[in-house]
Amino acid sequence: MALMTLAQAREDFFAAMETLRSSKVRSALTVLGIVIGVSSVISMAAIIQGLNKFVQDRVEALGSRTTLSRDFRLARILPAGRKAFAPQVF
Repeated sequence: MALMTLAQAREDFFAAMETLRSSKVRSALTVLGIVIGVSSVISMAAIIQGLNKFVQDRVEALGSRTTLSRDFRLARILPAGRKAFAPQVF
């Protein structure tokens, strides 16, 4: 793998600058797209962090002696014609 010489790097830099100068609208739209993309990622990260903090504060406000439980029933795969959730007596 050959290293790029200073003259080649300078030539590539000037070629890139010439391309940017020749297509200003495309360059501006590219920069605008990058700015919008980065700002949307930063905004979403901030919103998620804020929601996490909100939920954490609400859970901490419940206290250490409060427990939450929820009954989740999973449907079983049954043969055709049978009901998945038959009434159960506890």
